[in-house]
Amino acid sequence: MCRGIGANRKYGGGFPEGIDGGTFQQVRAARLGLGPTDLIALGHRCLAGPLTPSELASRLGLTTGSITSLVDRVQGAGFLVREVNPHRR
Repeated sequence: MCRGIGANRKYGGGFPEGIDGGTFQQVRAARLGLGPTDLIALGHRCLAGPLTPSELASRLGLTTGSITSLVDRVQGAGFLVREVNPHRR
C-alpha cells in the first residue's frame, strides 16, 4: 500500500492541466473509498512507520477522538491493521 501513496512523485509530479494537487488528492482518495484526510494519514503511516493514535493526531492537527474515527474508516476499508502494543495497558 505504501508504494502507491506517493506514486505521482515517481513520475515527476505534475498534474493534468486544470487539476490542482488538492483536487487530485480528493479524486485519488475517493477512488480508494477514503477521504482526503484518511489518505494523508496513510501517507504519514507509510513514511514514519507505526504511529500511536496520539502521534498521528499531533501530525494531522486532529483530536484523538477524530483519529479513532479515521482509523476505524481506514481499517474498515482494508488499508490498515491495528496492532496492540503489549507494553501499554
